[in-house]
Amino acid sequence: MHQLEAARIMNLVSKWHQSREYLHPGMNLADFAKRFCSDKKYSEVAYCWSFSFDPTFFAHLCYEGFLSICSYPSQIVYTLMPWIDPERCVMDLDSIHISKKVLKRSNKYSLTVNKSFQQVIDGCIAQHGESWLHLPMRALLKSLNSSGYSGEKKNVRFAVHSIELWDDKKLLVAGDIGYTVGGCYTSMTGFRKEGTVSAGTIQLVATCGLLKEVGFQMWDLGMVMKYKKDLGATVLKRQEFIKRFHVIRDETKAFLKTPQAISARRLIKSLKDSKPPTTKTSANTSNSSAAGAQTRQTRTLEEVESVTRDKKS
Repeated sequence: MHQLEAARIMNLVSKWHQSREYLHPGMNLADFAKRFCSDKKYSEVAYCWSFSFDPTFFAHLCYEGFLSICSYPSQIVYTLMPWIDPERCVMDLDSIHISKKVLKRSNKYSLTVNKSFQQVIDGCIAQHGESWLHLPMRALLKSLNSSGYSGEKKNVRFAVHSIELWDDKKLLVAGDIGYTVGGCYTSMTGFRKEGTVSAGTIQLVATCGLLKEVGFQMWDLGMVMKYKKDLGATVLKRQEFIKRFHVIRDETKAFLKTPQAISARRLIKSLKDSKPPTTKTSANTSNSSAAGAQTRQTRTLEEVESVTRDKKS
């Protein structure tokens, strides 16, 4: 059965799918993305859907700003779920919070890229369950990680990556699955090994350091969550996110690769040292207010480090 015919049948039996746009490889995704981000009728809608798991189609969706996951409604048929939330969580690379505790504990860890893609996938499933990482989604991501983008659009610089954090015994303790479009890295999901202390936070901060070091301008964290904001991420409205994303999506300088393991401490320290100086507190501000603010900030960072990493899944 042709996918478009199957989509018409799905619309007849599912009100949820009927109320959302069906996307397919033959359509003009650029035009649709503009309408989706500007038309008021989509203002509270996040998801679209598709039956296509074609790697080139997936890459083109990412190029337009859609982050896609996989659904298995009623365990009948797998569907791709491209979405752009009305709000998006974004990390400016100079804004991430770096505590002394994270810097100190990072000493025994190292970071790699694309060394153990399958292990990171397995780690995500072990922590979160299969969730949206169903079989066709895993096959799609693995194909793009190993073979890369092979579409006709020469301006599309797209790749799927795994980022791994290893301890001093060479054990994988945390990881991230994401993709790059030009100068933006988007995190899709991640994990940390049970029983580790601060490994998830160290992986996030070290990843931020690596992204900055190799020329990325923005880190897209996807769905808004408290732990992301506590780490320093900001929340952008859909139109603002797309505006910023489009400025850097054709960037050619950023390239995510590590020829060998990199010290997590070096990445984090380099990131900390490169941060712009903070504005000094006004002389009119009372010492007690400043101390209170510092206490709140310290408490927030401790909460981030103690919370089990709960990435979108």
